[in-house]
Amino acid sequence: MAFSTTIKKVAFEMKMEDLERDGEFIEWKDETPFWRKRFDTLMRTVGDDPNACFLVGSVPHYFKIKSLLGNVPLAHVPEKYRSFLNGPYVMGIRCERHTEDY
Repeated sequence: MAFSTTIKKVAFEMKMEDLERDGEFIEWKDETPFWRKRFDTLMRTVGDDPNACFLVGSVPHYFKIKSLLGNVPLAHVPEKYRSFLNGPYVMGIRCERHTEDY
């Protein structure tokens, strides 16, 4: 698994609304040293394993990573996600449905 993270149920539900409407969603993370290191690692490995796992509570949900977004001004993030973020810049993982069953 190239990437995994735990997210709140309300955030996951918002992402699923985006997925139904747009066929994709973006997981936004603050641009901090911790997330920068994880993104740098992900950028090197995503071609080999473009899978992401989102844990909602203890339930895993799997998706395919389409692309990575870096150094995005918070003002460019949809307003509904801004309350989950803190910094002036964020990074994103654009995901779509996974085609395989786990």
